[in-house]
Amino acid sequence: MHNAEDLTGVSYIRYRKEDKREYLFVNFGEGPETLTVTVPSASVPEIWNTFTGEIAEAETVWQGNGAYTVRFTLPANVGVCLMTEVE
Repeated sequence: MHNAEDLTGVSYIRYRKEDKREYLFVNFGEGPETLTVTVPSASVPEIWNTFTGEIAEAETVWQGNGAYTVRFTLPANVGVCLMTEVE
C-alpha cells in the first residue's frame, strides 16, 4: 500500500523457495539504475523481468567461492527477480 510517502531509489527483498533463492529488486526512481550485486549461487543467476516476462542470464562480472557478482539495469518503476540456485 502506498500512502504518499516519498519512495525513491531501489528496494529489495530476499527469500528462499525449495532449491532457489529469489531476490526481488524494485526501482522506485524516475530513471534506470544499474546495479552490481554479489549473491551465493551454484550457477549463473537469471534475471526475471516482472513487467515483460523476459528471462535471461545475468551479466557475470565475477564468479568464485560459490558466489556470482552480476550486473543488470533496472528500469524506472519496474521490478525484476534475480533467481539463484542454492548449493
